[in-house]
Amino acid sequence: MVVATTDSQRDHFCRTSLPGFIHLYLEGFVRSLGWPRHLWGNHVILGLGEGVYACFARLKRGSLRVAVGDRGTTGQQLAECGNSGNSAQPSAAAVAPLVDPARADAFRHGRGSPVVPWGVGR
Repeated sequence: MVVATTDSQRDHFCRTSLPGFIHLYLEGFVRSLGWPRHLWGNHVILGLGEGVYACFARLKRGSLRVAVGDRGTTGQQLAECGNSGNSAQPSAAAVAPLVDPARADAFRHGRGSPVVPWGVGR
């Protein structure tokens, strides 16, 4: 089930020049001072059950295909790959699992676990 989304952060311009790279590093430093949502950019957090959550981050602004409360299906598109958050070029990031986001310190003390994509290593 979708438990949280953010879809309003702008996508960055590609950093292909020296001034662009300098801007990337300065902006990345500023973002690192805030909560993880500033680093994640536009994102979707899915509740996987038993207090485990997965986050899909750096999504394209305005591309979300899901809303809070939606129940997804295997293979369903959540959004488009973007360039929001702390990224230099368009990319997507998946973080799973996370601990319960209702805890104030959850994202600073989350515990990871091995994740195997469907069809990989089988």
